[in-house]
Amino acid sequence: MKKQMMAAAAVLMAAGAVWGADTPTPTVATAKVSPDAQKLMGEMTSAYGQLHSLQLSGTFSADFDIGGEPRKEKEDISGTFEAPNRFKHEMKDDLASGSTGEKFYGYAKKPNLYFTTALPPAGGQLMSGDLPDSIRSMLHEQNPGLLLAISKDAEQSMKAEATEISTASPTVLNGASYDTLLVLRGADKPSTKLLLDPKTHLIRQTQTDLSPELVHRGAPDVKKAIITVDYALVTPDAPVTDAAFAWNAPAGAREQAQTTGADDVDGAVKDLIGKAAPDFTLKQLDGTDVKLSGLKGSVVVLDFWATWCGPCVAGLPHVDGIYKDNKDKGVKAFAVNMQEESDKVKAFVEEKKLTLPVLLEPKGDVAEKYKVEGIPETVVIGKDGIVKKVFVGTGPDTEEQLRAAVEAAMKG
Repeated sequence: MKKQMMAAAAVLMAAGAVWGADTPTPTVATAKVSPDAQKLMGEMTSAYGQLHSLQLSGTFSADFDIGGEPRKEKEDISGTFEAPNRFKHEMKDDLASGSTGEKFYGYAKKPNLYFTTALPPAGGQLMSGDLPDSIRSMLHEQNPGLLLAISKDAEQSMKAEATEISTASPTVLNGASYDTLLVLRGADKPSTKLLLDPKTHLIRQTQTDLSPELVHRGAPDVKKAIITVDYALVTPDAPVTDAAFAWNAPAGAREQAQTTGADDVDGAVKDLIGKAAPDFTLKQLDGTDVKLSGLKGSVVVLDFWATWCGPCVAGLPHVDGIYKDNKDKGVKAFAVNMQEESDKVKAFVEEKKLTLPVLLEPKGDVAEKYKVEGIPETVVIGKDGIVKKVFVGTGPDTEEQLRAAVEAAMKG
């Protein structure tokens, strides 16, 4: 299991610490770019653009010393790409994502949940904007070399997010010399060093210093905060097979619902409606306990979610808005996080500027009581402690339906 510091770092990386994961590329680049850096970026972009296939393997590691607690952690990663639109990424014993050429998929081992969605109908070469948000963020965080092979828009993305891009003296790694790019994003933002193979012009390693961002966020005594993606194997135009991109959900895995509304729930989830909400006690991010039965007399909204879940991330601001609009009227609302480390969740909440209180669900026991088989699942509990509505997934009408459900429960 990843430790808390590494998890917090992952959130910053997923938020675009390397180069603009979620920021649209403007038509005019803003970065100050040295001539040498421009040459290296051009070579890199051209090299990725000409790939027919790519195989990668290496490690994703964290080297932190924050608040007097030094930590070093490492996970194995791998990646495979075939033009125009097939790829596979894996972090050992944790996460997987990819494209079979017909569908995108994502899988998280710990909660044993997955999602699938169709590729753009036009087919052809993928760009970063074609990828589901959760996959794009995952690759930015864990496998940037694979993302560049898929999207081929590294130069514009880097220029759009950076304040300055320059070169440094070649870096020697394991006896070999690599061209080095320095990408700066501002005084209080992460900076990234990219090591490029001078023969292939592909990424050999990225080193991202999160210290400025963590200091800006108020982390105590930040001596070191380095995330490194190191590719021990980079094989351009390697032979690949169809089997390399095939994917089926593991036995027993549960599908993450995406568009089911409250009126469409069925099975065990529907059986919750009209019955007493199962009691529980969970901790908030600040360590204080929340006991559901102690909230009787108030309308309560529970939103089960995870940071890696795209529909959850899309739906959380709606729940947060409903909470802000109704908290002075006595409504209680909680984002119930599914089995993730507290520091990762805290960093995500701060990044998204959410005001919704968060409960940590480390074992999945509460989710089991609430028949959670797909996330997000949002439960509206009346003042009498009875479940009034359950929403599974999120869609264009979900916010309106949820607001109506909360208003109806407030009148009850």
